[in-house]
Amino acid sequence: MEISTAIRLIEKGVPGSLEPQRWADLGAGDGLFTSALVSILPKGSSVVAVDKNMSSLKSIQIASGHTGVTVHLGDFTTLTWGRNFDGILMANALHFVQEQTDFLMKLRSTLSHSGQLLIVEYERREANRWVPYPISLGKLKETGATAGFSSVEKLDETRSIFDHAIIYSACLLQ
Repeated sequence: MEISTAIRLIEKGVPGSLEPQRWADLGAGDGLFTSALVSILPKGSSVVAVDKNMSSLKSIQIASGHTGVTVHLGDFTTLTWGRNFDGILMANALHFVQEQTDFLMKLRSTLSHSGQLLIVEYERREANRWVPYPISLGKLKETGATAGFSSVEKLDETRSIFDHAIIYSACLLQ
């Protein structure tokens, strides 16, 4: 995926504010969506990029003089990486979590009062070796409501270059 596509998928879910924001990117991988997020956030913002693969984290190279990026090596499901976030981004990562409702409840507790969760996922219902716990948009809406989010709004979509499946983005609001 190109950076311009990643930006397009998430930009409608990042509040348009001049005030610095504090975000986390869970399952950051090589930082494609971290870079997209950094390019959208206002000056003085910060992002914690979390992944359990050190070689992926080492490849994160953010060219931004106005947003601080901290990498955190570890399993993003342990929630030891912080609290009171203005936003959390999970791009192609929620499908690795088996107990998605419980996990979304935990994430909700780490958000600030007005914080939000951005999800980028495959519109898929059947599991495969790369997407073990698929979460279609319909399932995300149900799971998000059960986890206590007030709304789940679709932001955008694109086609995957691998199997031409739809990749959607959504915003979960407190």
